[in-house]
Amino acid sequence: MVHSPKSWLFKVAILSISLVLVAANAVAGVIPLMEASLPHVSHAAVEGLITAPSITVLIFVIFSSTISDHIGMKNTVLLGLLITGVAGIVPMFTNSYWVILAARLGFGAGLGLFNSIAYSIFSIYYEGDERATLLGFQGAVTAVGSILFFLVVAQLTPMGWHATFIVYGISFLILALFALVVPSDRHQQGDEEPTKTIY
Repeated sequence: MVHSPKSWLFKVAILSISLVLVAANAVAGVIPLMEASLPHVSHAAVEGLITAPSITVLIFVIFSSTISDHIGMKNTVLLGLLITGVAGIVPMFTNSYWVILAARLGFGAGLGLFNSIAYSIFSIYYEGDERATLLGFQGAVTAVGSILFFLVVAQLTPMGWHATFIVYGISFLILALFALVVPSDRHQQGDEEPTKTIY
């Protein structure tokens, strides 16, 4: 089911990974509810759960290029989305502060793996005006995505703060789309460097 970079579905697939990049703070509005469930945890520590992903994003952005060189760009994106999806929904099932903190750090690690790829991928498959247009669309996708995440979380909040973390399940949908539509760029050792456009 791999598609040509010229197809609209291919463009949707590579644009969709940018959606998750703006999702880290989507659950910020449930901090008061989380504090009520974690009475022995300070306010600052609970707020730290929202910003914790930023730490591991910075760390794993540094390593993402090396990892991509070893397993390929597509596999790096898929691994990042898998980690993001799993770590993102873990807080749905626990009241342990330390488990939630570990999950949030893992969420950031997943984001960091494909953060830079979400931008550089356009330079791999496109040139000129088409690339500029898609980069513009990417900006719109992240802006609209951020709003949508907050709206979805707002609708889920009456069900309890645990339920709001299901919003990160979108990572699995994006993973499936990316896996099916975008071709593998991993080449055997000794092969030539991959060409600019892969079909």
